[in-house]
Amino acid sequence: MTARFQDGRGPSADDQFSRLSDLAASTTEREVKLVIDSFAATYDRCEKATAAEGRGDHEEAIRFWRIVFGDESPAYR
Repeated sequence: MTARFQDGRGPSADDQFSRLSDLAASTTEREVKLVIDSFAATYDRCEKATAAEGRGDHEEAIRFWRIVFGDESPAYR
């Protein structure tokens, strides 16, 4: 796809819509479901981490945050 720029400042709204259309056309229903399921699981883990923080269970909260953000997150000490 050729990028078109409006006033030399960046992609126009038409360009962005075109890219979304290309993505939608090449994405299967199964792939969309996998992405939605992944977002839902991440949201659930964030909710559990927040609830653990609220209970003062910092070890459990950090365990969930590390699942969400990976090993780059601080570990419980």
